[in-house]
Amino acid sequence: MRSAIILILLATPAAAAPEYPVQHTTAEYLAAYGKARAYAQAHSPLKARPICRKAIGRRSSMVVEQRCRDVAAGTRTNCTTRDWCVAMLDNLARHCHFWRGDVPCVHPEDGGSIRNPPPTPRP
Repeated sequence: MRSAIILILLATPAAAAPEYPVQHTTAEYLAAYGKARAYAQAHSPLKARPICRKAIGRRSSMVVEQRCRDVAAGTRTNCTTRDWCVAMLDNLARHCHFWRGDVPCVHPEDGGSIRNPPPTPRP
């Protein structure tokens, strides 16, 4: 009886729901991005690789995925939990091509800088 209740609870959508949105700091994002980039640069794109969650760790991967989701805004090039690190970095670069610096998608209020800021509206 007890195991049946546990199975029912595990099968409910609330138990299977993803942990998004992932709350994280800019420092945590920078560290996670650095891990993903280091892993992607150290491994050949021609060989089979594990998904990014296995490569750099669940939390770090979730932070990079969340930043990718934030900037992709629901487009088809959104990051997923099954992406390789290089795929996530490519998606971030594509969506944040107008950011300056080594790490894309660091918001200006967190120390990032936009290459061509949008024009300010006239009064």
